[in-house]
Amino acid sequence: MKNKINKSTLYLIKALWRHLGDNRKKQCWLILVLMVLSSFMEIVSIGAIFPFLVALVNPEKVYNYDHELIQFMVSFLGIETPEQLIIPLIIGFIAVVIIAGIVRLVLLYATTRFSQLTGGDLNINIYRRSLYQKYSIHVSRNSSVIINGIFSKVSAIIGGVINPLMTFLSSIFTVFGILYVLFVLDAEIAMAVFFGFGLTYLGIIRYTRSQLDTNSKCVAHESTVMLKILHEGLRGIRDILIDSSQEFYCKLLSKSDVPLRRSKAKNHFISASPHFIIEP
Repeated sequence: MKNKINKSTLYLIKALWRHLGDNRKKQCWLILVLMVLSSFMEIVSIGAIFPFLVALVNPEKVYNYDHELIQFMVSFLGIETPEQLIIPLIIGFIAVVIIAGIVRLVLLYATTRFSQLTGGDLNINIYRRSLYQKYSIHVSRNSSVIINGIFSKVSAIIGGVINPLMTFLSSIFTVFGILYVLFVLDAEIAMAVFFGFGLTYLGIIRYTRSQLDTNSKCVAHESTVMLKILHEGLRGIRDILIDSSQEFYCKLLSKSDVPLRRSKAKNHFISASPHFIIEP
């Protein structure tokens, strides 16, 4: 079951990549570059905290520290006393934090825009392929399936595949960057962090994988059923008014809407809960 789900996930990602245009693929590579830059700035901003705090508590220690960068800054700025080092370090720390924040905002804008534009491309491709199919296929197929594919399924791909994949890739670059710094500082702590968090996340993934798969299938099925009920109810409104069968269609819709909302809620909880489990 596990291998089957892994294969299906990889298949979906490969299939999605094949449906991307050349411009979208170029944008995807640029976003990867932004992710690397963002992770680098994240590491720099974290690393800048330590000399900043040390300078506030004990500026003499930083002033007398035998490091090329510190000594170059002291010489370049003409600093003569340890206290004069505090202001440049504060300005440098603020600048690093602001630059890191700007890079993260640019990355957020780029990934969000890429996801939505990719969804638009998929919508147009679905609609175009449907219009070019034979009339016999259109007659035998319910139009609500196509409409649901355009409005619901593509949104599910954006929210359930593209956005999480972008977040995952960005997090991977940041995590490996931070782990690299930890390995340089203290390999034992880095190994403990890596295996501790890694095993925890693997346990969560293994425990929730089948539930996510079941919920996603429920969402895909019930969204199609809901759209079909809405389409049939509004199209046959004259008969509904004559037969007074409004409650019948409301109950039909409720039977699909409730499981769909529950499955969406479960998926959202499962996707958000690891953060709150790991953080404490």
